[in-house]
Parts: sequence; structure tokens; C-alpha cells
Amino acid sequence: MSTTRRVVLSMAISPQWSPYKRLRIDLAPTHPVDQAGDGFHHARPMTPITVLAPTGTLGYGFGADALKRGMDFKPGVIAVDAGSTDPGPHYLGSGEVLVSRFSYKKELTELMAASRAAGIPLVVGSAGGSGSRPHVDFLVEIVREVARDLRLNRFKLAWIYADIEPARIKKAIAAGEVKDFEAGFALTADLVDSSTHIVAQMGFEPIIKALRSGADV
Repeated sequence: MSTTRRVVLSMAISPQWSPYKRLRIDLAPTHPVDQAGDGFHHARPMTPITVLAPTGTLGYGFGADALKRGMDFKPGVIAVDAGSTDPGPHYLGSGEVLVSRFSYKKELTELMAASRAAGIPLVVGSAGGSGSRPHVDFLVEIVREVARDLRLNRFKLAWIYADIEPARIKKAIAAGEVKDFEAGFALTADLVDSSTHIVAQMGFEPIIKALRSGADV
């Protein structure tokens, strides 16, 4: 006996995308359990989750009508990325943000208003372009400003830094834990010392922890 795990992705990426796209993905269960006690493995039933991704990158723009249509699907969360490796390492190294403060605030105002009206969380990844401490702090300031503008009296904000201490990286290099992926050369202690900001990709666990603590954004 088996069931499937279902994830629903609702996308309203830009106003020129027509018709509005909604993707439903059925995945085979990965952790079957014997719930009935009859010696057979039965898949754990899971509740569908609808995720609204309003734009490919925060600040790049989305239509008000597209956002409204997305919210009509009753999403359980609004999630948007705010960075990319496509522009290269400049923004990570310099601390400059990927798009203008005006664009960030405009879109955060719309998304925070929509998420609070629906009582669902808003998740922003790679804050400011890279998720480094300066970028995260920059976006946190804007979110707090928007919360004041919207008069969100009961509002909980969580933020996650992705920076890694140089000493930890050097220790990993010495232990042979660092492997070249796409750079084409080996990472050295000298390169670490010459870097202004170093961040790592992270799994979903820190975000889940923040959401379980009651974070609205």
C-alpha cells in the first residue's frame, strides 16, 4: 500500500507570463513506515503545500495582477529568492546589493502586505544578492521599515547569516575537506585571507527552524 507526496508550486513570475502557471508535482514517498502494525510498509500521509514564487529574483519585478492571481490559490507560504551566482562574485565581495533599495522596498511592501493579510509566512533567500552579513543586515533594515509603514504591531522577523569564519575554512582545507567544484583551481589559505566575504549554501533546516519559532518573515 502506498501514497504519494504532493507539492504544489504556484508561479507568477512576470506580468507577461500568460496564462498563469501552476505546477503540481507528485513524488514517491521516501520514508515508508509501518503505521498499521501489520508488517507492511505504509507511506506516511503528507499534506499538500502550495508555494507562491512571485518573481525569480526579489527586485526584478512582478505584476500586481499576477500576485493577486497567485494569492487566489491560497498558498501556504510566499517564497522568493533575492540573489544569484549569475552576476559573478562582485556583489558578494564588495557588499553592494544586487538591485536598488527602492525596488527591494517596493516589492517587500507588496509581499509583506499580502502574506500578513493571508496569515502566511514570507521567506526570502540569498538576501541582498548573496546572503552575506552586510546584505542580510541591509534587507533586515528594509523589512523593519516596511513593517512600521504597514503598522504591523504583531510581527516576528528572523534572519540567517550564511557567512563562514576564515579559521573554519582553513581547518577544512588542512583536513582535505574542500574539493574544487567549478573554480578550476584549489582553495588555499592565502585565498581565504584575501577574501572579504565567504558564504556557504545551506539546506532548508535553518529556515524550518525559523518558521517553527513563529517567524512571519
